[in-house]
Amino acid sequence: MFGLLSMAVEPVQWLLAGHSIVEAVSGADAMELLFDASRLAHVLAVLAAMVLMFQPKANGYFRSA
Repeated sequence: MFGLLSMAVEPVQWLLAGHSIVEAVSGADAMELLFDASRLAHVLAVLAAMVLMFQPKANGYFRSA
């Protein structure tokens, strides 16, 4: 959870400061867009893992081991 929060704090603070997503995309270079895409992929992967690890099939798998 702390890693997920650390990935989301900076963009949320930037948006709360009155900036927009359109402004971020239009003013970004290729490296910044690549970094932002990797940040988004990381956040989505963490959220998916958090949901999937509490599914009944996952619990059954770890109990059987």
